[in-house]
Order: sequence, then structure tokens, then C-alpha cells
Amino acid sequence: MNTPDQQWEAIQKRYREGQKPTRLEESDLPVPRMQMTISFLDDTQEEKLYTYGIVTRHFLGHLEFRTFSYTRAKGCSPRADRPLDTPLRDGAHIKHEAAQLGIPAYIICGDRVEQIDCQMATVKFS
Repeated sequence: MNTPDQQWEAIQKRYREGQKPTRLEESDLPVPRMQMTISFLDDTQEEKLYTYGIVTRHFLGHLEFRTFSYTRAKGCSPRADRPLDTPLRDGAHIKHEAAQLGIPAYIICGDRVEQIDCQMATVKFS
């Protein structure tokens, strides 16, 4: 079995080559994982809905997404030259929970999939 870093590199390579999964079941992302998706609520892409939860494998073999929270936000649409942003509260939650569970976290917007850096969630302040 590949390490999560090797799996992520393989996914990024397939994306660069134009092979993009469109359904949860077709995804090559690791399972279990924390996941946040961005959906647009209007044509201008200024009003967004962030859906945050965990992806697990059901005992029958298919993947399930269990929603933890929703966040509505207004503002500019994601730019291709910048990383995808997470909302403040749910962004903190996904990072902390992924770090505590020891699983990766991803943010998805359309065809874009980016791994969320959870390193700061494990820092202990005294």
C-alpha cells in the first residue's frame, strides 16, 4: 500500500494529465479523509456554500460523505492562481480534526482538489 504522500502525488499526476474523477466513488483520494467542498449559489460565483465532513467506506464497500457543517459566504470567487480558502470556523475545525484523527484533509471546488495543510493544528502553545 502506498503512503498518503505517494497517493497524493499519483492523484496530482493524473490531474495534470487531464484524468479527473467526477464522482465520489471514482475518486483516488485516500479514505478515510476530511473533505470540504465549495458550491456556488449564484451565477456570479460570489455566493458560496462550503460543505464540510468526513468521507468513509461503508461496510458494503461504497464511499459515504457524512456532513458535519455548512458555511455560506459571500465574496470573490476562487482564483486559479491562488490556493482555495477555507472559511474561518470550519477551516479551523477541518484542520484540527484531521490532525487529531491522523487523516488527510482536502478542499474541492469543481475540478480543483487541494490538500489542506494541517500542521499548525498540532502545535501546542504553552
